[in-house]
Order: sequence, then structure tokens, then C-alpha cells
Amino acid sequence: MTDLHSTLSIVLIDRYAANAARVRGLTDPFTNSQFWRKPFPFGNSFGHLVLHLTGNLNYYIGAQIANTGYVRDRPREFNEPAPPSKEEALKRFDEAVMMV
Repeated sequence: MTDLHSTLSIVLIDRYAANAARVRGLTDPFTNSQFWRKPFPFGNSFGHLVLHLTGNLNYYIGAQIANTGYVRDRPREFNEPAPPSKEEALKRFDEAVMMV
């Protein structure tokens, strides 16, 4: 790998790690029920947005670039009828970030 590629890789790794930490930090004050509660009838819960970010990373980076075989169900990211716990959703998000 060239120095430029190494530098770009480090920058991207740092950016993804910082953004993941930011998402986790924003969720800290939420209980599990608050994490999944929609703030408005037309909005999305923070939890469903985390599922959506996880799906984006797993699909666009995982399936399209890394050939992980991930199959995305985008509508379910916003309408999951039986969502995982807050911690499980964040664990899956962290795993997607680590995959990137």
C-alpha cells in the first residue's frame, strides 16, 4: 500500500470510529423504550435510524465492496415490528462499523 493509501485508510477508519462513538454518545441518555419511541407520528425512532445506518453500511460497504453476501431489507429498517434491544442494535451497528 502506498503512503497515500495508508493515510486515506487511517483517515477513513478514524472518521467511522468517531462517528460510531458519536452515535453511541447520543444514545447514552435513552432507555430502551425511549430509543425505540418515535418523537413524532411521522418521524423515526433513534433505534430505527440506527438500524438504517447499520443496513447502509452492511449493504453499500459489506455487500457491494467486500462481497459479504449481506441481503438488505430496507423497509424493515424503519418498520421492524419486533426490534432488538437498544444494546443489541448498537452491537450490530458497531459490528458493521468494524467491518467497514
